[in-house]
Amino acid sequence: IHLFSLSLSWSISECHTSCLQCTGGSSQNCTSCAPPYVLQEGQCVTRCHPGHTVQDNTCQGCHPSCQECSGTSQADCVSCPPQANFNNGYCRTSCPDGLFLHPQGFCQGCHISCESCNGEWPLSCTSCPTPGVLLTSGLCGPACPLGYYVDRDRRCRACDSQCLSCAMSGVCTSCRDPGKVLLFGECQYDSCAYQYYLNTTARTCRGILTHTHTHTHIRTYAHTLTHTHSHTHSHTHTLTHTHSH
Repeated sequence: IHLFSLSLSWSISECHTSCLQCTGGSSQNCTSCAPPYVLQEGQCVTRCHPGHTVQDNTCQGCHPSCQECSGTSQADCVSCPPQANFNNGYCRTSCPDGLFLHPQGFCQGCHISCESCNGEWPLSCTSCPTPGVLLTSGLCGPACPLGYYVDRDRRCRACDSQCLSCAMSGVCTSCRDPGKVLLFGECQYDSCAYQYYLNTTARTCRGILTHTHTHTHIRTYAHTLTHTHSHTHSHTHTLTHTHSH
């Protein structure tokens, strides 16, 4: 006979037949169980509920990362929930580079073109081997297409809408609108600024760097020796010096 006591009335009543010890007569008032039963939340059951393991004849919850377990620590998993990978007793939610987490919880190899990925196909790359770049489609390629630039993570990013091509965000290298000219990396101008000229092939404003310096030195001696020296450089003004001795 399995008994319990009520301290207020000092009366003794019998436990439920499933309990070894209890705090009341219900099957949900057990505090310990006789083998082969185990205690689960006040009840004596033949096996623990899913996500629990037996310790000291009592059902204990698995670590939150585990689906099923042999103990309560993070390293005691025996199976994993969906979107997690089982690895030496642990349930991982990510995989090393070159592998991706399969929906069934194991790591699977990426496509050969990818460095890392989120699926097995060529269009599921998340990074690429050097010197490749990651296109917006998820494919690895040798270079970004027109209208895109490469960021520091070797990912292709879209140029600003005014740019046909660009070196980085906000710095155009050519203009989408053929009526605009490129000046200071921007395509907001209809013509070049003062002291700039238009390179019609590239539709780019270039600084006027060519000006001409002409130095003429004439020295006259008793032997009527004349020496003339000329050279041309950049910018537009002419300087003439005449010295007669």
